[in-house]
Amino acid sequence: MIDIYPAESDEVALRVELFDDEIENLSLFDPLTGHSLGKVPRYTIYPKTHYVTPRERILEAIEQIKVELADRRTYFIKENKLLEEQRIAQRTQFDIEMMNELGYCSALKTTHAISRQKRGRSPSDPV
Repeated sequence: MIDIYPAESDEVALRVELFDDEIENLSLFDPLTGHSLGKVPRYTIYPKTHYVTPRERILEAIEQIKVELADRRTYFIKENKLLEEQRIAQRTQFDIEMMNELGYCSALKTTHAISRQKRGRSPSDPV
C-alpha cells in the first residue's frame, strides 16, 4: 500500500493498493482521519513544482551562488554594512539549503540569481 499526499490538496489523499507489482485498487481518503472517501477508477498526480533541473546542474548553480555570495559579503564588509552582510549570508545560505534538499527555493530576492545560475548565464546577460 502506498499513500500519496497531493501538493494541491490538504483535504484529500490517494491510497494505492498493490497486488504484487500491479495496482489493485485506488481510493481517496481524509489525511487527518484516515477515513476512506471512496474508490476512484483513475487519478492524475501532478508534480509539486514545474522546476525540473538535473541534480548536477543544481550543484553547479549552488557553487556559483556561493562564489557570488562571497563577493557580495566582501563588498558589504568593506562598506561597513555588517547588518546587510549578515542578512544576505543568512538568507542565501537558507536558499542554498532549500535548493540542495528540494531542488528549488521559493525566495523572491534570489530567484533571478538562482535562475540565472541554473541556466548557466552570467550576471550581465539579459533576463
